[in-house]
Amino acid sequence: MTLILLTLALSLLMVATKALDCLSTARGLRTLPISAERNPVARWLMRRWGVRATITGVFVTSLAFVTAAAAVTITLDDPVGYAAFIGYGLVVSTVQALAARHNWHACRPHGRSSAATGGSWWVVATWHGARRERRHAGGTGAS
Repeated sequence: MTLILLTLALSLLMVATKALDCLSTARGLRTLPISAERNPVARWLMRRWGVRATITGVFVTSLAFVTAAAAVTITLDDPVGYAAFIGYGLVVSTVQALAARHNWHACRPHGRSSAATGGSWWVVATWHGARRERRHAGGTGAS
């Protein structure tokens, strides 16, 4: 029973951190161009179907995957399966929480981000901002 509750709690944690990641990505892409998205597959999907549709699709796909994985883990009722799900859930939740934290901090004015997740987002945002300013000033915008 304890392993089942832990599996369900980690499932909720994975869904919650994915929701935060999706919300923070949507927030960031309101001010940054799609090219600021680091994931090349997500960037391609955003260009093809739009930011909102892509983020919604990613969240629904994640929700379906977590639900199916938890259902299989609970149905099989194998200690190795529980251990694998718990380990996977902890890693995924941590990575998604770090991504959401980075997105929130990187997209606010004078935002601060950790060294582990930081720096390059600032470079991308600064480069795009300077490029836009050069275009409006009559420059080519090419670097």
